[in-house]
Amino acid sequence: SVNFCSYSVDKEGDYFQSYQDAESAVNDIHAHNGIAILNHPYAITGRKMLRLPKSAEEQRLIRKAYTLVDEVETHNAFCVNILPYAFDFREMNRSAESLRKTEFHHFKGTASSDCHHYLDQVKLAGIYIDKNKIETKGMTGIKETILSGDFIRYGDAHHGPYVSRYNLLKVVL
Repeated sequence: SVNFCSYSVDKEGDYFQSYQDAESAVNDIHAHNGIAILNHPYAITGRKMLRLPKSAEEQRLIRKAYTLVDEVETHNAFCVNILPYAFDFREMNRSAESLRKTEFHHFKGTASSDCHHYLDQVKLAGIYIDKNKIETKGMTGIKETILSGDFIRYGDAHHGPYVSRYNLLKVVL
């Protein structure tokens, strides 16, 4: 399954429906004047845990999703080294960044703390946008800034920051 974040969408209601494929989801986001960001592309979800893609088909779907979106997340603070030498999920971020650098140079790469549950994870990672662009243009300013790559990314695949193992386990257990 592929996860997207959408910004500046002209749509009634809070959520988009579930889609059968990434292309339909991105097309709908674009049809509502939004931008689509591919979130944690190498973190394949299943149950409550994440895993790296295993099959050639999963790799193909990730590459396809990169061709559809407006930007891609290359640092997710939840992709931690959960069990040293066994489950190092930082590889998910490194893979996303590597594909961006080698094949999709037009992306700058975003970052997120991916906090769904606990406020102590807010602002751990993210992108910083000029306050004046937000104050003068609102969501349009955010959208334009992301599309132009005129933001500062705080967080990267090799240096973090990452949530603690404890914070990750609080969420998945």
